[in-house]
Amino acid sequence: MKLRDFRIEDPDVLQFARVIRQHFINNMADFTLLDSVFNAGYSTSFLNAITSAEGQATDETTLDGQQVLTAYVDVATANCLKATGDLRYYAEKAFGGKSALYKSFSLNRAWKVSQTTGNFIVYMKVNHKLATVAANQAALIAQGMTLAKITNIKTTADALDLAEQNHELGKRQRLSTTATRVDAFNAMWVFISQLNAAARVIYREVPEKLGLFRIPYKKRKKKEI
Repeated sequence: MKLRDFRIEDPDVLQFARVIRQHFINNMADFTLLDSVFNAGYSTSFLNAITSAEGQATDETTLDGQQVLTAYVDVATANCLKATGDLRYYAEKAFGGKSALYKSFSLNRAWKVSQTTGNFIVYMKVNHKLATVAANQAALIAQGMTLAKITNIKTTADALDLAEQNHELGKRQRLSTTATRVDAFNAMWVFISQLNAAARVIYREVPEKLGLFRIPYKKRKKKEI
C-alpha cells in the first residue's frame, strides 16, 4: 500500500507547493550560491511536479466512482432475485412444490446464494439451463410463464455478471490510480523538502526568510485509504 511522505491534506500541500516555489523564484540567487542545481530549470521541474499532482484524480472522485459500480451490482442482484421469484411461482405450479424437479432449482436458497455474487451468477445461469430443458420449459409455459420471463433469468444473470466484472475492475483500477496519485504527490514533496533543507542552511541567521520555506506540519507518513 502506497504511503504519502507528508501529513498535510492534498489541497493544502498543492497550495503550499505553489507558494514555496514562488518564494524560491523570488530568492533564487541565494539558493544558486549554495548549490548550482537550484536554477531556472529546477523551478520548471518543480512546476511540472506540481502540475502532475494537480492532475491526479482525488480520493473522493475515485471512491465515488467505486460506489456507483457497487450500486449497479445491487440493482442487478435485485433484478435477479425478481426473476427468481417469477420462476419460483411458475415452477411450483408446473412441478409441485415438493417434487424432486422443483427442488432441483433450489429456489428456497436464492436469497442466501445472492449474498455471494459469483455464486449467484452461476446459480442463475444453472436455473436458466434447467428452465430451458424442453420438457421443463413446456410445463412452465403451460402454467403461464412467458418465454420472455424464462429468457429474463439469463438476461439478468448476464447483467449481474457484467456489473460484478466492472465492480472488480474498478477496485483494481482504484489501487493503480491511488498509487499513481501518491507517487505524483511524493515527487512534488521532494522539491518542497529540498528547498526547506537548503533554506535552513542559507537563512540560518535570517528567520524572516527561513519562515518562508518552513514546512507547516511535521512530516509523518500518512496511510492511503
